[in-house]
Amino acid sequence: QGQTNSLPQVSLVTGDVNNDNRINILDYAIILDCYSDLAPARNCQDQPKKASADLTDDGSVNQFDYNLFLRELTNIQGE
Repeated sequence: QGQTNSLPQVSLVTGDVNNDNRINILDYAIILDCYSDLAPARNCQDQPKKASADLTDDGSVNQFDYNLFLRELTNIQGE
């Protein structure tokens, strides 16, 4: 209490669906497997898989998650 903790600046980017610290085609494939708007998801019976693909945390993997993933691709910086 009464102390200040200094933390380094970090940049948080969403979209790493498979938790490998990269945003790539593997994450995209998981989102597509779980994507559902009018038709049921293609291959998403696993609840943890669906939860990881739900980038907006609204209980559905839909156009909002897909658009967020595409937008986050622009945050990738080269080496």
